Amino acid sequence: MGLQKIFGSVSEKARGVADKATQAYRDAVGEDLREQQAEMAAKMEALKVLEESLNARQKILAQRESELKKFYLVPRWAVKAPIIIAIILGIGFGLNKIDLPPTQEEDQAVAESKNDPAGSHTSQQTITGSSNSRCVQKGIAYYKDLGSYPFLSTGENAEAKVRGMCATSPVAFGSG
Repeated sequence: MGLQKIFGSVSEKARGVADKATQAYRDAVGEDLREQQAEMAAKMEALKVLEESLNARQKILAQRESELKKFYLVPRWAVKAPIIIAIILGIGFGLNKIDLPPTQEEDQAVAESKNDPAGSHTSQQTITGSSNSRCVQKGIAYYKDLGSYPFLSTGENAEAKVRGMCATSPVAFGSG
């Protein structure tokens, strides 16, 4: 009987320890659940705020859409007439100039100025070509320093942009 008593006592203590461990586990799981519920409540609140923001933006879009519909009720000639007038005035004032790449003659003048840095030619074309060449060289160096060579962030060819700017003003990049 003594052994059964000891075994019963050990068994009771083991059950007590197991019950305490089970209760500790339940408390821990319960705490995790409360934390998760609090996180879910915070996320739900954030979703409500986002939903309110989306609803407000949707109202703004609906207002703008109704404004656009009013705009489209304007006669088409009233919209086209200012555009046509602007085109006519632009052509009249020479605003239709397109920056074209240099011609073969301009390229040849630049090549000659590179071959003859002393400037023995005194013609105006060679002088202009020489200053244009320096401008182009400085412009290319400028875009290389920026890291935008051979193409600008807009996708435009940097060398064509430089040549166009130098054709307009030989001092575009500080060269003269």
